[in-house]
Amino acid sequence: MSSNIKPVIGIEVDGKIYNYKLFESLDLLTKTYSQRKAAKQLGISHSVFNRRILKAEKELGYKLVKKVGSGSEITKKGLELLDIYHTYNNRLTLNDNIRIAGGHIITGLLESLNLPFNIEVYSTDNDSAFNLAKDDLIDLLALDDPLLAFSQNLNFTPIAFDYMVLVSSIKNTINFKNEYSTNPFNIVDNDNLNPSLSIHLNENYNYINFNNDRQIENIEDLESLDFVAVKGTAQRLVWKTLKNHGVSFNIKKEVSSQFDAFKLVQNSDNLYTFLNASYFKGSDVLKIQTKHSLGFVHRPGYNRKVDNLIDYILNNCSDIIKLEGFTPIGF
Repeated sequence: MSSNIKPVIGIEVDGKIYNYKLFESLDLLTKTYSQRKAAKQLGISHSVFNRRILKAEKELGYKLVKKVGSGSEITKKGLELLDIYHTYNNRLTLNDNIRIAGGHIITGLLESLNLPFNIEVYSTDNDSAFNLAKDDLIDLLALDDPLLAFSQNLNFTPIAFDYMVLVSSIKNTINFKNEYSTNPFNIVDNDNLNPSLSIHLNENYNYINFNNDRQIENIEDLESLDFVAVKGTAQRLVWKTLKNHGVSFNIKKEVSSQFDAFKLVQNSDNLYTFLNASYFKGSDVLKIQTKHSLGFVHRPGYNRKVDNLIDYILNNCSDIIKLEGFTPIGF
Protein backbone atom coordinates (compact mmCIF):
# COMPACT_ATOMS: atom_id res chain seq x y z
CA MET A 1 0.00 0.00 0.00
CA SER A 2 1.24 3.48 -0.84
CA SER A 3 2.68 5.52 2.04
CA ASN A 4 1.37 8.76 0.51
CA ILE A 5 -2.12 8.30 1.90
CA LYS A 6 -3.26 11.35 3.87
CA PRO A 7 -6.74 11.89 5.32
CA VAL A 8 -8.43 15.25 4.80
CA ILE A 9 -11.66 16.52 6.31
CA GLY A 10 -14.45 18.93 5.60
CA ILE A 11 -16.74 20.71 8.06
CA GLU A 12 -20.53 20.73 7.95
CA VAL A 13 -22.18 24.00 8.99
CA ASP A 14 -25.99 24.29 9.04
CA GLY A 15 -26.33 21.38 6.63
CA LYS A 16 -23.74 22.61 4.10
CA ILE A 17 -20.34 20.95 3.74
CA TYR A 18 -17.21 23.06 3.30
CA ASN A 19 -14.25 21.01 2.14
CA TYR A 20 -10.61 21.18 3.16
CA LYS A 21 -9.70 23.53 0.26
CA LEU A 22 -11.52 26.43 1.92
CA PHE A 23 -9.68 25.87 5.21
CA GLU A 24 -6.32 25.49 3.49
CA SER A 25 -6.98 28.86 1.87
CA LEU A 26 -7.90 30.51 5.17
CA ASP A 27 -4.92 28.95 6.92
CA LEU A 28 -2.47 30.28 4.34
CA LEU A 29 -4.08 33.68 4.56
CA THR A 30 -3.24 33.83 8.28
CA LYS A 31 0.42 33.40 7.31
CA THR A 32 0.69 35.53 4.16
CA TYR A 33 -1.93 38.27 4.74
CA SER A 34 -2.25 38.27 0.95
CA GLN A 35 -4.77 36.47 -1.24
CA ARG A 36 -2.37 36.57 -4.17
CA LYS A 37 0.50 35.02 -2.20
CA ALA A 38 -1.79 32.40 -0.68
CA ALA A 39 -3.20 31.53 -4.12
CA LYS A 40 0.29 31.18 -5.53
CA GLN A 41 1.30 28.75 -2.77
CA LEU A 42 -1.83 26.70 -3.48
CA GLY A 43 -1.09 26.66 -7.21
CA ILE A 44 -4.33 28.40 -8.17
CA SER A 45 -5.14 31.82 -9.63
CA HIS A 46 -6.07 34.77 -7.47
CA SER A 47 -9.55 34.84 -9.02
CA VAL A 48 -10.19 31.17 -8.10
CA PHE A 49 -9.00 31.85 -4.56
CA ASN A 50 -11.26 34.91 -4.26
CA ARG A 51 -14.33 33.10 -5.63
CA ARG A 52 -13.75 30.28 -3.11
CA ILE A 53 -13.86 32.76 -0.24
CA LEU A 54 -16.83 34.75 -1.58
CA LYS A 55 -18.89 31.59 -2.21
CA ALA A 56 -18.35 30.39 1.35
CA GLU A 57 -19.19 33.83 2.80
CA LYS A 58 -22.46 33.94 0.86
CA GLU A 59 -23.50 30.50 2.10
CA LEU A 60 -22.43 31.13 5.69
CA GLY A 61 -23.96 34.58 5.88
CA TYR A 62 -20.93 36.30 7.35
CA LYS A 63 -17.51 37.60 6.27
CA LEU A 64 -14.47 35.34 6.50
CA VAL A 65 -11.89 37.77 5.12
CA LYS A 66 -11.52 41.53 5.35
CA LYS A 67 -9.25 44.03 3.60
CA VAL A 68 -6.47 45.55 5.70
CA GLY A 69 -4.42 48.15 3.87
CA SER A 70 -3.03 46.49 0.75
CA GLY A 71 -3.53 43.00 2.17
CA SER A 72 -6.18 40.74 3.67
CA GLU A 73 -6.77 39.06 7.00
CA ILE A 74 -9.30 36.67 8.47
CA THR A 75 -12.22 38.00 10.49
CA LYS A 76 -12.98 36.88 14.04
CA LYS A 77 -15.72 34.52 12.82
CA GLY A 78 -13.35 33.18 10.18
CA LEU A 79 -10.75 32.41 12.84
CA GLU A 80 -13.37 30.65 14.98
CA LEU A 81 -14.33 28.44 12.05
CA LEU A 82 -10.67 27.75 11.26
CA ASP A 83 -10.04 26.77 14.90
CA ILE A 84 -12.84 24.20 14.69
CA TYR A 85 -11.28 22.77 11.54
CA HIS A 86 -7.85 22.54 13.19
CA THR A 87 -9.33 20.80 16.24
CA TYR A 88 -10.74 17.98 14.12
CA ASN A 89 -7.89 17.89 11.65
CA ASN A 90 -5.33 17.46 14.44
CA ARG A 91 -7.02 14.20 15.36
CA LEU A 92 -6.01 12.86 11.96
CA THR A 93 -2.37 13.80 12.35
CA LEU A 94 -0.12 10.79 12.69
CA ASN A 95 1.91 10.75 15.89
CA ASP A 96 5.26 9.01 16.20
CA ASN A 97 4.37 8.17 19.81
CA ILE A 98 2.07 5.33 20.79
CA ARG A 99 -0.81 6.89 22.70
CA ILE A 100 -2.16 4.66 25.47
CA ALA A 101 -5.05 5.31 27.84
CA GLY A 102 -6.36 3.02 30.52
CA GLY A 103 -6.92 2.17 34.16
CA HIS A 104 -4.67 3.42 36.95
CA ILE A 105 -3.19 -0.02 37.72
CA ILE A 106 -2.08 -1.11 34.25
CA THR A 107 -0.89 2.36 33.23
CA GLY A 108 1.20 2.47 36.40
CA LEU A 109 2.71 -0.87 35.40
CA LEU A 110 3.47 0.40 31.89
CA GLU A 111 5.32 3.43 33.23
CA SER A 112 7.54 1.16 35.32
CA LEU A 113 8.64 -1.08 32.43
CA ASN A 114 11.15 1.34 30.86
CA LEU A 115 10.06 0.34 27.37
CA PRO A 116 12.23 1.10 24.28
CA PHE A 117 9.24 2.75 22.59
CA ASN A 118 7.98 6.32 22.47
CA ILE A 119 4.72 6.12 24.41
CA GLU A 120 2.25 8.62 25.86
CA VAL A 121 0.34 7.13 28.78
CA TYR A 122 -2.91 8.63 30.09
CA SER A 123 -4.22 7.21 33.37
CA THR A 124 -7.99 7.25 33.83
CA ASP A 125 -10.86 4.84 34.43
CA ASN A 126 -11.72 2.03 32.01
CA ASP A 127 -14.91 3.67 30.71
CA SER A 128 -13.24 7.03 29.94
CA ALA A 129 -10.36 5.27 28.20
CA PHE A 130 -12.86 3.24 26.17
CA ASN A 131 -14.58 6.45 25.02
CA LEU A 132 -11.21 7.80 23.84
CA ALA A 133 -10.64 4.57 21.92
CA LYS A 134 -14.08 4.79 20.28
CA ASP A 135 -13.24 8.33 19.13
CA ASP A 136 -9.94 6.97 17.70
CA LEU A 137 -7.92 9.36 19.88
CA ILE A 138 -5.56 6.68 21.21
CA ASP A 139 -3.59 3.82 19.70
CA LEU A 140 -4.00 1.34 22.53
CA LEU A 141 -6.64 0.75 25.19
CA ALA A 142 -5.27 -0.64 28.47
CA LEU A 143 -7.69 -2.26 30.92
CA ASP A 144 -7.38 -3.09 34.63
CA ASP A 145 -10.24 -5.55 34.23
CA PRO A 146 -11.13 -7.46 31.02
CA LEU A 147 -14.91 -7.35 31.60
CA LEU A 148 -15.41 -4.32 29.33
CA ALA A 149 -13.52 -6.03 26.50
CA PHE A 150 -15.50 -9.25 26.87
CA SER A 151 -18.87 -7.46 27.09
CA GLN A 152 -18.08 -5.48 23.91
CA ASN A 153 -16.64 -8.53 22.09
CA LEU A 154 -13.27 -6.81 21.67
CA ASN A 155 -9.91 -8.46 21.05
CA PHE A 156 -8.16 -8.60 24.45
CA THR A 157 -4.50 -9.51 25.01
CA PRO A 158 -3.62 -10.17 28.68
CA ILE A 159 -0.13 -9.27 29.91
CA ALA A 160 -0.40 -10.03 33.65
CA PHE A 161 -2.60 -11.34 36.45
CA ASP A 162 -3.55 -9.64 39.70
CA TYR A 163 -6.01 -10.27 42.53
CA MET A 164 -7.87 -8.25 45.15
CA VAL A 165 -6.95 -7.91 48.84
CA LEU A 166 -9.10 -6.74 51.73
CA VAL A 167 -7.92 -3.41 53.17
CA SER A 168 -9.16 -1.62 56.29
CA SER A 169 -8.13 1.20 58.61
CA ILE A 170 -4.70 1.64 60.15
CA LYS A 171 -6.58 1.68 63.45
CA ASN A 172 -7.96 -1.78 62.74
CA THR A 173 -5.21 -3.41 60.72
CA ILE A 174 -1.67 -4.69 61.00
CA ASN A 175 0.12 -5.85 57.88
CA PHE A 176 3.39 -7.63 58.59
CA LYS A 177 5.84 -7.84 55.72
CA ASN A 178 9.29 -9.34 55.81
CA GLU A 179 12.28 -7.04 56.26
CA TYR A 180 12.93 -6.88 52.52
CA SER A 181 9.55 -5.32 51.76
CA THR A 182 9.64 -2.00 49.89
CA ASN A 183 5.89 -1.67 49.36
CA PRO A 184 4.90 1.92 50.21
CA PHE A 185 1.52 0.81 51.52
CA ASN A 186 2.93 -1.66 54.08
CA ILE A 187 1.63 -0.78 57.52
CA VAL A 188 3.17 -1.75 60.86
CA ASP A 189 1.32 -0.51 63.93
CA ASN A 190 2.65 -2.25 67.02
CA ASP A 191 0.86 0.12 69.41
CA ASN A 192 -2.45 -1.54 68.57
CA LEU A 193 -1.18 -5.07 68.93
CA ASN A 194 -3.32 -7.23 71.17
CA PRO A 195 -0.90 -9.61 72.97
CA SER A 196 -3.62 -12.20 73.37
CA LEU A 197 -3.65 -12.79 69.61
CA SER A 198 -1.16 -15.15 68.08
CA ILE A 199 0.78 -13.68 65.14
CA HIS A 200 2.96 -15.89 62.98
CA LEU A 201 5.79 -14.12 61.17
CA ASN A 202 6.90 -17.10 59.12
CA GLU A 203 4.66 -16.03 56.21
CA ASN A 204 5.05 -13.00 53.96
CA TYR A 205 2.45 -11.16 56.00
CA ASN A 206 -0.54 -11.80 58.23
CA TYR A 207 -3.64 -9.64 58.20
CA ILE A 208 -5.40 -9.16 61.54
CA ASN A 209 -8.42 -6.97 62.06
CA PHE A 210 -8.96 -5.48 65.49
CA ASN A 211 -12.51 -4.31 64.91
CA ASN A 212 -14.09 -6.00 67.96
CA ASP A 213 -11.13 -8.42 68.00
CA ARG A 214 -12.50 -9.96 64.82
CA GLN A 215 -9.98 -11.90 62.76
CA ILE A 216 -10.81 -12.25 59.07
CA GLU A 217 -9.82 -15.70 57.87
CA ASN A 218 -12.58 -16.79 55.48
CA ILE A 219 -15.48 -15.52 53.39
CA GLU A 220 -17.98 -15.84 56.24
CA ASP A 221 -15.97 -13.36 58.32
CA LEU A 222 -16.93 -10.64 55.80
CA GLU A 223 -20.57 -10.80 56.89
CA SER A 224 -22.25 -7.38 57.31
CA LEU A 225 -19.09 -5.31 56.69
CA ASP A 226 -19.33 -1.81 55.20
CA PHE A 227 -17.37 -1.31 51.98
CA VAL A 228 -16.08 1.46 49.71
CA ALA A 229 -16.57 0.41 46.08
CA VAL A 230 -14.41 1.50 43.14
CA LYS A 231 -16.03 1.86 39.73
CA GLY A 232 -14.66 -0.12 36.81
CA THR A 233 -12.39 -2.44 38.81
CA ALA A 234 -12.26 -6.17 39.44
CA GLN A 235 -14.16 -5.61 42.68
CA ARG A 236 -17.08 -7.03 40.71
CA LEU A 237 -15.53 -10.44 41.46
CA VAL A 238 -15.71 -9.68 45.19
CA TRP A 239 -19.38 -8.74 45.15
CA LYS A 240 -20.25 -11.74 42.99
CA THR A 241 -18.40 -14.10 45.34
CA LEU A 242 -20.07 -12.68 48.44
CA LYS A 243 -23.52 -12.96 46.86
CA ASN A 244 -22.85 -16.53 45.73
CA HIS A 245 -21.91 -17.47 49.31
CA GLY A 246 -24.91 -15.72 50.82
CA VAL A 247 -22.76 -13.15 52.64
CA SER A 248 -24.54 -9.86 53.24
CA PHE A 249 -22.56 -6.63 52.86
CA ASN A 250 -23.10 -2.90 52.54
CA ILE A 251 -21.60 -0.53 49.95
CA LYS A 252 -21.47 2.80 51.75
CA LYS A 253 -19.70 4.84 49.06
CA GLU A 254 -18.52 4.47 45.46
CA VAL A 255 -15.43 6.28 44.12
CA SER A 256 -13.57 6.27 40.81
CA SER A 257 -10.03 5.65 42.09
CA GLN A 258 -8.52 2.88 44.21
CA PHE A 259 -6.31 5.48 45.87
CA ASP A 260 -9.40 7.47 46.88
CA ALA A 261 -10.89 4.30 48.36
CA PHE A 262 -7.66 3.62 50.24
CA LYS A 263 -7.67 7.10 51.79
CA LEU A 264 -11.32 6.86 52.81
CA VAL A 265 -10.82 3.49 54.46
CA GLN A 266 -7.64 4.52 56.24
CA ASN A 267 -9.44 7.50 57.78
CA SER A 268 -12.39 5.46 58.97
CA ASP A 269 -12.95 3.13 61.92
CA ASN A 270 -15.35 0.74 60.21
CA LEU A 271 -14.96 0.90 56.42
CA TYR A 272 -13.34 -1.78 54.25
CA THR A 273 -12.46 -2.12 50.59
CA PHE A 274 -10.87 -4.57 48.17
CA LEU A 275 -7.93 -3.24 46.16
CA ASN A 276 -5.36 -4.64 43.74
CA ALA A 277 -2.70 -6.73 45.50
CA SER A 278 -0.02 -5.34 43.19
CA TYR A 279 -0.37 -1.91 44.83
CA PHE A 280 -1.85 -2.53 48.27
CA LYS A 281 -1.31 -4.95 51.12
CA GLY A 282 -4.17 -6.68 52.89
CA SER A 283 -5.92 -9.97 53.46
CA ASP A 284 -5.74 -12.69 50.79
CA VAL A 285 -9.12 -14.00 51.90
CA LEU A 286 -10.52 -13.87 48.33
CA LYS A 287 -7.29 -14.34 46.39
CA ILE A 288 -8.47 -17.32 44.33
CA GLN A 289 -11.91 -15.87 43.63
CA THR A 290 -10.62 -12.48 42.47
CA LYS A 291 -7.71 -13.44 40.24
CA HIS A 292 -8.08 -11.51 36.98
CA SER A 293 -6.06 -10.40 33.99
CA LEU A 294 -4.87 -6.96 32.90
CA GLY A 295 -4.12 -6.24 29.29
CA PHE A 296 -4.75 -4.45 26.02
CA VAL A 297 -7.53 -4.03 23.51
CA HIS A 298 -6.17 -3.68 19.98
CA ARG A 299 -6.50 -4.92 16.42
CA PRO A 300 -3.53 -7.16 15.51
CA GLY A 301 -1.99 -6.14 12.20
CA TYR A 302 -3.59 -2.69 12.14
CA ASN A 303 -0.68 -0.78 13.70
CA ARG A 304 2.75 -2.38 13.49
CA LYS A 305 4.19 -0.20 16.27
CA VAL A 306 1.45 -1.33 18.65
CA ASP A 307 1.96 -4.98 17.70
CA ASN A 308 5.70 -4.63 18.35
CA LEU A 309 5.08 -2.99 21.73
CA ILE A 310 2.79 -5.78 22.91
CA ASP A 311 5.14 -8.50 21.63
CA TYR A 312 8.03 -6.84 23.47
CA ILE A 313 6.11 -6.70 26.75
CA LEU A 314 5.03 -10.34 26.49
CA ASN A 315 8.49 -11.61 25.58
CA ASN A 316 10.85 -9.34 27.53
CA CYS A 317 9.14 -7.89 30.59
CA SER A 318 8.11 -10.89 32.71
CA ASP A 319 10.80 -10.31 35.36
CA ILE A 320 9.89 -6.64 35.84
CA ILE A 321 6.17 -7.43 35.85
CA LYS A 322 6.79 -9.95 38.63
CA LEU A 323 8.89 -7.47 40.62
CA GLU A 324 6.04 -4.97 40.37
CA GLY A 325 3.75 -7.37 42.21
CA PHE A 326 1.90 -8.96 39.30
CA THR A 327 1.91 -12.49 37.94
CA PRO A 328 3.23 -12.48 34.33
CA ILE A 329 1.35 -14.44 31.69
CA GLY A 330 2.64 -18.01 31.57
CA PHE A 331 3.70 -18.12 35.25
